[in-house]
Amino acid sequence: MKARIFKKIIAELRSTRKFGLGGDKYIAMRYRRPWNRLTKHYFLTRKRMRFWTLVAKRHPSFRVLYGDRLIDQQVIDDCTLLAQLKKNGYVMIEDALSSETHQNIKTIAAELKEKAKSLGGTRLLQIPVLDKVIQEEMNRCIGGLTEDVYNRKVLIDSLSIRIEYSDHGLETRPIHSYWHADRFVPSLAILYFPEGSDEWCRHERVNGVPTIGAEEISIYLEQAVGPTRPEIEGWDRFVEGRDVVGISAEENTLMVMYNHVLHRRAPMNGPGCRSIVFAYFYNNYGKWKVLYDTLRFMSRRQTVLRNLHS
Repeated sequence: MKARIFKKIIAELRSTRKFGLGGDKYIAMRYRRPWNRLTKHYFLTRKRMRFWTLVAKRHPSFRVLYGDRLIDQQVIDDCTLLAQLKKNGYVMIEDALSSETHQNIKTIAAELKEKAKSLGGTRLLQIPVLDKVIQEEMNRCIGGLTEDVYNRKVLIDSLSIRIEYSDHGLETRPIHSYWHADRFVPSLAILYFPEGSDEWCRHERVNGVPTIGAEEISIYLEQAVGPTRPEIEGWDRFVEGRDVVGISAEENTLMVMYNHVLHRRAPMNGPGCRSIVFAYFYNNYGKWKVLYDTLRFMSRRQTVLRNLHS
């Protein structure tokens, strides 16, 4: 009996979503297990968000996203990936991967599609992609974007491919269709469209300079303490009056985006199928690295200021 309990405790400690010892190490929208119940306490969640927002505001790269300093005429006129990311909150890269890698991903997607069709109804199937070649190609494709966004070179650490299929067009997982942000501090994510993206269940997002102001922070707080499965219509108010764009893409297109910006998967409007690859950096750049980079930057800044006044 004691041995079973001990093994269970060890398994809990090794779990990638507990105690921050593995898995997603970045700053999460909600408290992680086993502290996740604390999220519903408005006071505690607000204090936690305020702390990490304060850290992000002083981060050497994130700080420009808090205020109006992000965009200027040079950015508007610039066509580099970083400039487009700063101006719109996302950037599209066509013909992103080699034909061989592209075909390999399509093969995986085709197998998942067949499985979804055999099951029938509305299905969401998602599996990890362990092919290091795909990760390496994606890292080469985005170039030095992560160095500009995170102030250090950060590589992709996790890939997964998702198939969404419906033979009747009835929504069974509306959680994907409400407007939300994945994080409340700046962070990047990648979407890759092996078979392109059309109107069916396309990715939609708020378009424009991805700054974080008081209104965004208020939305993040409401999202964190609110229900995990809200009514879709209730969250539409977050994007009223904002420029919303639906993403259409050709095959083999890669999208780099800020995922602290409000986005969603459009609600189903009939039968259809889509395939999409998700790539993240959450393991290779966690919250303690964010804190370390901020403290180091603040220390160096203070040293420079003291030297100027000496």
